[in-house]
Amino acid sequence: MVLSLSSLGVTASAEQKEKEASIIYYNAKEVTNADYILTIPSKLAFTQKNKRLDASVTMYDVNGDFYTGDKSVKVSVESKNNYNLRSTDDFMDIKYSMVKFNDAGVGTTISSGIGNEIGVFNKAKTRVRVDATLWQTAVAKDKIVEFEDTLTYTFTDK
Repeated sequence: MVLSLSSLGVTASAEQKEKEASIIYYNAKEVTNADYILTIPSKLAFTQKNKRLDASVTMYDVNGDFYTGDKSVKVSVESKNNYNLRSTDDFMDIKYSMVKFNDAGVGTTISSGIGNEIGVFNKAKTRVRVDATLWQTAVAKDKIVEFEDTLTYTFTDK
């Protein structure tokens, strides 16, 4: 499962009468096994005003209810660019982080390599809250450029 992250900006001058802007609809992708469905973010789109996004993962049964069966699945995520949004014109990178939260609300940063596990999902743990947060950006307001990264989710039955 592949996920693309992007940071977009649109500016318009006083002389312009029209300006197009991207609209992002957040939708979860489903990974279906005969016994369960896992939902992961379909697309995450940071903006200058929206620097924290919900990237949670949830486990459902095939009827769309929270999972109550006996299976367990480990979910991990890996970033192509080590949690950096790379500009399409190689102008610069912007760092972002993904933080998973335990039941007590304590966050742990997900990192490449050994720290990339989101969690083990089963009937006792059907959802893990994950926030994606864009770090401080220093892109000039008149510079319009797209930044991207790709996340690869891995699912392993336990």
